[in-house]
Amino acid sequence: PPRRIVLPPSGPLPEVRFSAPGDIVWAGPPSDGKSLLVDSRGYFRHVRADGYPVYGRTYDWAGDFRDGVAPVAVEGVGATFVTDFGDLLHNRWFREVRGYREGVAAVRDGKGWCHIGMDGEPLYPERYDSVTDSEGGRCLCTSGGVAAERILAPISDGPMGP
Repeated sequence: PPRRIVLPPSGPLPEVRFSAPGDIVWAGPPSDGKSLLVDSRGYFRHVRADGYPVYGRTYDWAGDFRDGVAPVAVEGVGATFVTDFGDLLHNRWFREVRGYREGVAAVRDGKGWCHIGMDGEPLYPERYDSVTDSEGGRCLCTSGGVAAERILAPISDGPMGP
C-alpha cells in the first residue's frame, strides 16, 4: 500500500498536473527545467523536460529546483540539497530546509533556524525560532516573540554599491 506522505510545513504541495498509468500519481509544474514527481508509494524524484531522471534514487520529500539546486529529505537522516546533476550540493544535513534564494537557504538544525550559503556553512552563529527567506539580501528573524531584520548579503545597485 502507498505510504503516508508527510511534507514539512514550510513547503507547499506541488500543483497536481496529471495522473498517469503506472507509478506516478502527481507532478508539479516545471521549475528550473525540471518537474517534481511523486510515485504511488509517496516517494519524490525530479525529471528533466525530456522525462529523463535527474538522479537515480527517490527521496522521502523534495522541493522545487531553483538556480540548479533542490531541497530533499531522507527519513531518519535529515534534509539537504541536490544539484541539477543529482549530486549533493554539500554534505551538510539539517532537520528542515527551504530552497535557496539569492544564494542563501533557510535551514533548521538542532539549535534553531539560520541561513546558510551555497557551501552549507551558516552565515552567522545565532539561531532563531523562525526566519524568512532572503529578499534583497535581507530577512526577518524571530526569537522569543521578538522580530528583527537581518542583512544577509551586501545589497548592490551597481559597481559603486547602493
